[in-house]
Amino acid sequence: DAGLVHTKEPFAKLLNPGMILGYSYRYYDDNLSDDPKAKPRFFSASAVRIDGERALAAATGAEVKERWVKAQDVRRAADGTPLHPTQADLPLEEVIEKMSKSRGNVVSPDDVIGEFGADSMRLYELFMGPLEKGAPWSTDGIPGCFRFLQRAWRLFVDDDAQGEQARALPPGMGTPPQARLTAQTIAGVTADLEAVQLNTAISKLMVWARDIAKDAPVPRAAGEAFLRMLSPLAPHLAEELWARLGNAREVALASWPVADAKLLIVDTIQLPVQVNGKLRDQIEVEANASEETIRTAALAAPNVRKHLGERAPKKVIVIPGRLVNVVG
Repeated sequence: DAGLVHTKEPFAKLLNPGMILGYSYRYYDDNLSDDPKAKPRFFSASAVRIDGERALAAATGAEVKERWVKAQDVRRAADGTPLHPTQADLPLEEVIEKMSKSRGNVVSPDDVIGEFGADSMRLYELFMGPLEKGAPWSTDGIPGCFRFLQRAWRLFVDDDAQGEQARALPPGMGTPPQARLTAQTIAGVTADLEAVQLNTAISKLMVWARDIAKDAPVPRAAGEAFLRMLSPLAPHLAEELWARLGNAREVALASWPVADAKLLIVDTIQLPVQVNGKLRDQIEVEANASEETIRTAALAAPNVRKHLGERAPKKVIVIPGRLVNVVG
């Protein structure tokens, strides 16, 4: 109605994201009236049975009430069992459910951002799993996202240099393996983002950051393509690195990278070779190789010959594009 968009409905589709859940810790007591002067008896979940909407002590049948311990107050036994903070040896029931102040399982984003940064927090939330599915929050996964961002930083910035200088990146897309990796990453991340599969898009960027500089320095064109793909997912770091490379305009306003279609054509593939169901070797063949060619290559593999010995194979099963199984 305000004339700000050219269609009646500006959004192409509705996506209901899953809920981020939290770990909460439950026990029971018989202080049903919440009398602060009472001296209640405490019960673990294993000592309670549920009857409809009521919780009853299994031994006596007396009604009990559920209680919750804040996650930060939980003690841990030597085997990892959660324990009540003040009641000796009272085990707690660990429950995965909606975050709630009453359950004591709310995670403050400020604490996470203070330790790992906003980009790590954002990246972990997108990396937890498919966006439409719920998942329990776990701080154990955040350091992995933080390390990925640290790796990305080191690809572009020399921490040992005075003033943390940007690295001098060679021009172009780099070596053929680097160019192919970048093209595959662009194609994969683009498809994932269009399908709102953010967790798999992040996985592909992690692979790029891990492998791009294995045999040669990061090439500039490939590095800039990476930063453009990283921008929607970790915007602060992407903008910082983009600026350090000497770009005046924000990376968020840069055009999306396009994969070189020629580099997406797979010339060869690697196939695992099993002997009697156990992996023994791996062969590299042309992507369109015939079954006879694959069979010949598999039988010529050193470890296959070693495990077959003088025996002739009874059968060679070729599953195109997946594996070869030699039965002998």
